[in-house]
Amino acid sequence: MNLTRSLLKSNPSRNLVLIILILLLLPTVSTDYFSSLVGKAIIFAIFAISLDLAWGYGGILSLGHSVFFGLGAYAFTITSLNIGTPFGIFLGIVLGVFVPIIIAALVSSFVFFSKTSPFYIGVVTLSLALLAEKMVIRFSSFTGGQNGLSGVPEFPFYGVPLYYFILLIFVLVVVVSSILVKSDMGKIIMGVRENEERMQFLGFSTPLVRTMIFCLSGSLAGFAGILYASFDGFVSPSLVGFTLGTQVIVWVAIGGRGNIVGAVIGALLINILSPYFNEYFPYVWQSILGLFFIITVVFFPKGIYSFIDKSRKSAVKYDVTVKPQEVKILNSKSNILNINNLGVSFGKLSILKDLSLKINTGELQCIIGPNGAGKTTLINAITGRNNPTNGTVVIDSSSIEKERPETIVDKGIARTFQSTNIVGNLTVAENLQLATANGKFQSFYQNTKEIHLSPSTDKLLKLSRLEEKMTLLASELAHGDQQLLELCMAIALEPKVLLLDEPTAGLTGLERKEIGKILIHLAHEDNISILVIEHDIDFVKEIADRVTVLYDGTIAADGTVDQITQSDLVKKVYLGGH
Repeated sequence: MNLTRSLLKSNPSRNLVLIILILLLLPTVSTDYFSSLVGKAIIFAIFAISLDLAWGYGGILSLGHSVFFGLGAYAFTITSLNIGTPFGIFLGIVLGVFVPIIIAALVSSFVFFSKTSPFYIGVVTLSLALLAEKMVIRFSSFTGGQNGLSGVPEFPFYGVPLYYFILLIFVLVVVVSSILVKSDMGKIIMGVRENEERMQFLGFSTPLVRTMIFCLSGSLAGFAGILYASFDGFVSPSLVGFTLGTQVIVWVAIGGRGNIVGAVIGALLINILSPYFNEYFPYVWQSILGLFFIITVVFFPKGIYSFIDKSRKSAVKYDVTVKPQEVKILNSKSNILNINNLGVSFGKLSILKDLSLKINTGELQCIIGPNGAGKTTLINAITGRNNPTNGTVVIDSSSIEKERPETIVDKGIARTFQSTNIVGNLTVAENLQLATANGKFQSFYQNTKEIHLSPSTDKLLKLSRLEEKMTLLASELAHGDQQLLELCMAIALEPKVLLLDEPTAGLTGLERKEIGKILIHLAHEDNISILVIEHDIDFVKEIADRVTVLYDGTIAADGTVDQITQSDLVKKVYLGGH
């Protein structure tokens, strides 16, 4: 109920309601031909929404999305024509939805779960569209070849009743899609789109998130293909081909991707106006449309809807609740993280050279060293950002040196980055909510406004005054506030081991002092093992239980603050002999 109210309050939702009202009244003032034209455009709008879910919200540019639309149309048509019973029609609908899901899942397993760049999804889907069109033409005994298939089972009604039936389905698709993108799961999807790396280090399996939204997008495209086949009564190879795949990209881009109402406007306008422009400008309309597409992408990347909707993201307040303080048994003498003979090389360049290090429970350990010593590379190797060339990394008797970042987070390791790494297009509150999800899929329909934080996270939130900026986009924060937000997110994961890469960079002296107190509290009271990379020796002296000096990829010294600062070797390689 709360989500429904929030949907109706937003400008995009009001604009969608206006579009639906116009479409609802259209048959009363138009001809049968025009109603049929708009009905087909509504089906293409559903197709456009399917691409917008993948591209606009998921960041997955599917250049051959028509393959899912066409597979849905052909699976439904071939099955229903060959079986020729009501069950055949039902089975055709099921196959028309699930065959695209299977293809999308296979493509996802090849692209998202391998070391291949996610950008290859465009090349793969484009190739699939070209291949599918050739196969449809080649196996003419099943598909009708170039001539296509006619006699597709049509809806049991026609004219205005059929128009309203298509409109009803469209409204349902719009409502369900809007609920999804505004839900807790929608925030995760958009987080992966904006900053996949940060989401991985919050514990989310980003390949699984991308696979989920891509399969959902493919199924909706297949469903749109079923509607089109039954509405038109005819399917042809063009439905799976490259041309339609390009056209739907144009609709979404011109309308405005990342916004359902934008995709709808683009699809409706172009498909309703195209027949008339083709009639009056038969030789230049496609060129004009292509030029308009280029201008939109280059100069107006948010599409024409950005001129209609000038509203900012609404300031939604979140209720912050603090979890009870857990009573932990302190044992600072045990090793929680053991690094043995760790090596990291890039080609012939060795960064870490058989490095061994033990991190104790409840200990605040600082790593210092000159630039290029391998400090950040060490954290990257521990957390799965870089793959070690040799050696082992063990936490609580579990070997993690070959694991993915999200698995390592699940084992109890959190980190911050040297450069701030947050989800900029989400608010401060939404960033914290993602951190408290612990990498688990959230509700697909609820939009919760509650954040459950640990006492230490809440204390840092108040200290940094970020609690006063919860409704701001994270990208709008000053650099120092972004650093503090990232630290809050890392602590909100409630890790066993916390790795911080220059956490006080860009902060004032007072902020550094207060952050130091919180880190000491986390280590000594919450029993969290903390490893801090830091260049500020005065800050290190204030907080460190133990200091490790890294030099040329190896450990040059290890001991207490006094032992390290008085070491002649350390003075030579790091302190400049002072």
